[in-house]
Amino acid sequence: MRIWTTEPGQKSTSAYMVLTASEDIVVLNVTSSRARQAAFFRTVRVGNTLRMKLMERLPLSAGNPVDFTAEGYQLILSGFDQVIRAGETIPVTLEFMGKDQRRQMVTLSFMGHPFSE
Repeated sequence: MRIWTTEPGQKSTSAYMVLTASEDIVVLNVTSSRARQAAFFRTVRVGNTLRMKLMERLPLSAGNPVDFTAEGYQLILSGFDQVIRAGETIPVTLEFMGKDQRRQMVTLSFMGHPFSE
């Protein structure tokens, strides 16, 4: 899991990963202690234009990986007070719910990578 480093003055960045659930779940919320805002988006084609669509909820089907890439699903973090440096670990917490309607949280660690990698 990686998150692109930021430069001074840059207020947002993308995080990339592959999420696979062992059972059907829905991701309800995403937060990070380092960012004021975090949200899932999906790149969609509208005519000849690519647009980012906000995902209010992110459904994950059991055993089907969801790959976060520049041209598909994306996790966008914004509102940083400090730059993200190469090698720095950024916590991201996902809140999800399974078929049993119980809400659970899991915190992932993203490693800062230069954008050129």
